[in-house]
Amino acid sequence: MEDLVQLAGYSRFHLTRLFAATTGESASQFSRRIRLERAAWHLKHTPISMSEASQQAGYSDESAFYKAVRKAYGARAVDLRRCPELPWQIPAQSGIHWLPPSLPQQGTA
Repeated sequence: MEDLVQLAGYSRFHLTRLFAATTGESASQFSRRIRLERAAWHLKHTPISMSEASQQAGYSDESAFYKAVRKAYGARAVDLRRCPELPWQIPAQSGIHWLPPSLPQQGTA
């Protein structure tokens, strides 16, 4: 975040206010959602383990990862892998989502 503060030329406080006003979520909420989307995509499309997905999403404790997944998706982490109808993207007011490397980047994160 400090790199963005210096690059933007705003105070940290002002930059976080601008970010939230623009995206509808705080920078930490945005970051958490993007990391969870990436982990969910990998659970659905690769043989990654739950432990690896948890670490990839920035959780050192798997139980915290499982709670975050249940809160964000309304389902268990294992269900992301087992249920093809569950989306890997989490609804976001901004419409900005993580995109897997195989999809073309079209103005989203």
